[in-house]
Amino acid sequence: MDAGQADRNSSPDGRLDVTDAGSVAAGRNAGRPFLQVFFRCANKYLHVPRSADGSGYRAMCPLCGKRVNFVIGPGGTPQRFFEISC
Repeated sequence: MDAGQADRNSSPDGRLDVTDAGSVAAGRNAGRPFLQVFFRCANKYLHVPRSADGSGYRAMCPLCGKRVNFVIGPGGTPQRFFEISC
């Protein structure tokens, strides 16, 4: 970290303002409920935020492109982690 960056991140009393990098990177998704989805063919986990309209979660495998929709509704599951075979 250079001195200029430290100055931008410091408060007037000299303390460093540390922000969770995940929240900054997520931007508009910060604070939104999410699922963790593991795509087996890609061997990757994805952090999948709830859709903007709140109706569900939409995930896509980063390798093969398989799309999976998780619909929110009565009779659902409290599970937050899913594994997809593709």
